[in-house]
Parts: sequence; C-alpha cells; structure tokens
Amino acid sequence: MSKILNIYIPSYNRPEICLDTIRKLIIQIKVYKNVRINVLDNCSKVKYKEYFLDKNDIAEYINQKKIIIKRNNVNIGMSANILRCFEDSCSRDGWLWILSDDDYIK
Repeated sequence: MSKILNIYIPSYNRPEICLDTIRKLIIQIKVYKNVRINVLDNCSKVKYKEYFLDKNDIAEYINQKKIIIKRNNVNIGMSANILRCFEDSCSRDGWLWILSDDDYIK
C-alpha cells in the first residue's frame, strides 16, 4: 500500500486566497490517488467548509474526503495552528507537506 501525501494548509480569515491555492493543487488529486488536502481553519469569521462547499469544483472533493477542512473552536494563534498540522498528521498514514494559504504552486 502506498503512503498518502497529506498537504496541510493552516489559514485564518483568508478563504479566497486559500481557495486559490487549493484550486492550484486540484491537479495533484486528479493525477495522484494518494494525495489529500487538509485545511486547518483557525476560527475565522467565515467558516471555510461552508465557503468551499458553495464552490462546485471544490465541493465534490470535500464530499469524496480528498479535501478535509477542520476548524478550531477558538483562534489558537498562527504558530499553534501550524503545530496542529503536525498533531493531526500523526493520526494519518503517510507524509506531511505544509503550505501557507498563499503559497505559489508550480
């Protein structure tokens, strides 16, 4: 069994920018079956999951569990939200890749 590449994107109050980054990563999900995108919403004013579910091109991947959005109950700060990527990845099989919500994906 091949390992999963878990791409983590910690984010706060930038759903539009995060959405743009996710759209650039969608090709990875289409080409490679062992890629999952995980977004950690740091208790933003706009709930990322609801925002992304309104976008048909992204909603299908959320429903397939290829994109997973988790939301903190309170804002835990930037560093702690990045640390949550490591904590969450420990419960998953595979590799961890952390991106900023505005990283340029080539």
